[in-house]
Amino acid sequence: MIESCDQLTPCTSRQSIISRIKLLWTQPSLYFGLVISLCLIIPLIGNIYLESDYPSFWVRAACYISSVCLCLFVFALSIKIKYFAYFAIPFIALIAFLSYYIKTTLGIYIDYQIIASMLETNIEESSALISFSSSIIFISFLLILYGFIWFSYKRLHHYLTWKAILITGGACALSRYMAFLIISTQYYPNTFPIRYSADWPIVDITMNSEHLMEYYTVERKQFQYLQDLPKPKLVNHPTPLSDDDECITIFHLGESVRQDHLQINGYPRETTPKLMTESDNIASFKDHYSYGVVTRVSVIGMLTNAEVKSRKPTSHSFVSAFKDAGYMTCCLKQTNPKSVYDSSMNILLADFCQHDNIYVDYNKAQKFDQSVERVKATLNEHAKEKKLFICLYDTGAHLPFVPFPQASHFTPDDYSQINPLSDIPKAINSYDNCIREIDTEIYEIISALKDKVALYIYVADHGVALGENNGFCGGAISPGTYQPAFFIWFSDKYKEKYPEIVQSIKQNTQKTVSHDYLYHTIPALCMLRTDQYQKDLDLTNPEAKSFDPPEDFQIMTKAINLDD
Repeated sequence: MIESCDQLTPCTSRQSIISRIKLLWTQPSLYFGLVISLCLIIPLIGNIYLESDYPSFWVRAACYISSVCLCLFVFALSIKIKYFAYFAIPFIALIAFLSYYIKTTLGIYIDYQIIASMLETNIEESSALISFSSSIIFISFLLILYGFIWFSYKRLHHYLTWKAILITGGACALSRYMAFLIISTQYYPNTFPIRYSADWPIVDITMNSEHLMEYYTVERKQFQYLQDLPKPKLVNHPTPLSDDDECITIFHLGESVRQDHLQINGYPRETTPKLMTESDNIASFKDHYSYGVVTRVSVIGMLTNAEVKSRKPTSHSFVSAFKDAGYMTCCLKQTNPKSVYDSSMNILLADFCQHDNIYVDYNKAQKFDQSVERVKATLNEHAKEKKLFICLYDTGAHLPFVPFPQASHFTPDDYSQINPLSDIPKAINSYDNCIREIDTEIYEIISALKDKVALYIYVADHGVALGENNGFCGGAISPGTYQPAFFIWFSDKYKEKYPEIVQSIKQNTQKTVSHDYLYHTIPALCMLRTDQYQKDLDLTNPEAKSFDPPEDFQIMTKAINLDD
């Protein structure tokens, strides 16, 4: 017969197993323990590393069994050691929450490039991706979790023996060994992501720690390599510009604009109605590939002579060639403070005569007004300059796609920023509305260039996945991310002065091109050539070769290959 008691007491050897279970079941502390167990086991239900459709039932079973044993071992340690519980469980919950949130929200894993981009971005850009509701949910979850940990430790830790910890630890080690043994017999040992499944939920902790260490070691070398690159030298050109020749060039380093969402490229929606009125003066490349799928990688291919397949530049940005040729060079870009080791964009855009930061509020719809005002102000400031080169970088169509209440053409566009994959049609509406605003921005700028010998070169760093392959962001590998927009606008005066160049550019729009061509084409448009010039990558040359896309697009996640 079970004695009544106010709180759980150690069971004696005379009590039966059934009596013990009944006694435990009546204790409130049991429920606190169950909640902690669920906090560890729930991630197994949505294990992001097992979502892919792998054919083997035994591999999945082995990984789940190993993960369950790992969770039980962590639970046992948490109940036995108070401080381990206070720090380990919330930390594991945080990593699991972020990994699963990013995977379900954006459709990507937290990888090296995501971590590096986060370290190099500004606070405004990062905070814009965190909604108020998701913050409240997570903070509430942590507070409740801490409460359950406190109660569970207080009531249960006396009754969990080190023997139980050793048993769960042994089961964890054995199950992991069996899981890896089964995986290695059916798959390559290093196949991602299946090889990490048995480590869930601490796999993200170990992987992200490795990524951080890689950033602090590898990235330092890459940034130093970019800084030490020799500047390109000007060489004689058959028809160099004289001091009296005019050439006003704006290079708009765009952000996250897909070429297949531009009306000027045949997109059925009216996303670029104003640029359509300039169609005779625009040459748009409909089959264009990027150097990378995130900004920090793409700008290397856009500004240096690095190529998609041979990812090692031998020359610094082509901007210095303009400066050496007597151009007034101005850089206008969004505020982006230095990261741990600076950023590839800051390094490659350092050699300008004048720098101007554009403040951007990522949460407001009118985010292009400042860009237009700064470009017009720069044009006015240097109105007497015959040779002027302006580089403009702003937020473009970067996430989140902030709705434009007064200019929403495609509705509804109020997609869920917490779970955009559930609102893809609305997200596409919002994205297309953003493209329309970029269309207005560009048109207002080129309107100020119409009475000049001028060029407006728009090249996006990468695109963005809009539900393809269950992704919603830049950084994913899909045609939407590695085929960004690229077009050139010529003023009437430029067309009259350089008809052969315009004809060659328009002729080459039928070819497949990439960021590889920018280093050689942009100076050539302004009658400049460098010692690194390649004629077959110059789109002003009618015989420029067509780009051969890589077989493995994962190469676009790598910045520089220093091993070559």
